[in-house]
Formats: sequence, structure tokens, C-alpha cells
Amino acid sequence: SSHEVPVELTVVMCVYNGAATIEAQLDALAQQVVDFAWEVVVSDNGSTDRTRSLVEARTEGFPAPLRVVDSGARRGLPGARNLGVIASRGRLIAFCDCDDVVGPNWLQGAFDGLQSFDLVGGPTRRLDDPFREDSAFVSATGTYPSQLGLAIRGCNFGVTRRTYFGC
Repeated sequence: SSHEVPVELTVVMCVYNGAATIEAQLDALAQQVVDFAWEVVVSDNGSTDRTRSLVEARTEGFPAPLRVVDSGARRGLPGARNLGVIASRGRLIAFCDCDDVVGPNWLQGAFDGLQSFDLVGGPTRRLDDPFREDSAFVSATGTYPSQLGLAIRGCNFGVTRRTYFGC
């Protein structure tokens, strides 16, 4: 309708053959407790499994708009990420991976951080089975050392649209 609330934040999830794990992440996203309008864009980078149909089966009844964009023509994570962001409507973007499970306050935390900062990251824990709240940190800070200094982990970060596009 013409009275739709503008999307504040878009979750971009890049995926390649994620059928085995993506439903758990979609479940976790569906349980986010937020007070703003958001959406999920799944950037499918040429999956040959059931990834796309699994996501499409979840669109009805999902608590936010959920859609798939086909990024298969430009293989690899950078192209998939860029096409996901280009397809997004949010002023803010949060990235997660299809083989992770975000906590219930993940989205609100990204949103809150991006009110003050242009780029935010968060801690990442090992995903144990059965799930444990206190499992070992993969990264306590959301960063890792790289040749250029500290790099942010791509599975868990948020950025303003302006900063992403550098304008």
C-alpha cells in the first residue's frame, strides 16, 4: 500500500548452496525483537540445491519482507554482497551468514549501534550442537587481524548505506 513504513534496516544474507543450514538462520531472524521496519534480502550466488525454494516458502508469514535476489551471474562473495545491498531498501544494512544463528537481540543491537557509528560488528561464538549460550568465542570483538590491520568479520556486521557506497 502507499502507507507502507519506509524500511530502516535491511538484513543481507549471501548464500551459496545453503539449504542444510539456512532455515535455522531464518528461524532466528523471524524471532528478532525490534521496534523499526526491516527486511531480509537473500543474495543467492548460484545455488544448485533447494536454497531458493526454501527461502521462497518462508516469505508468507515472515515478520518482515523476505526476498531472494539472484547474484549467480557474478560469482563470489563480493559480487553477491554488492548485489544484495543494491537490492536493499534500508538506510542501514546488517550482514549475516546462512550457516550461523543470530541471537534474539542481534538486529536491534545492530540498529542501535548504527545510530552512533558508521560500521559495527559483534562477537561470534562457535555454533555447538546442542546449542550453548556460553560456547567458545570464534571472535569476541567481531574482528580479526589482516594485512591491512583489523578486519571485520563478514558474518556479523552492520554498516550505513552511505558508508558502504562511500558517498
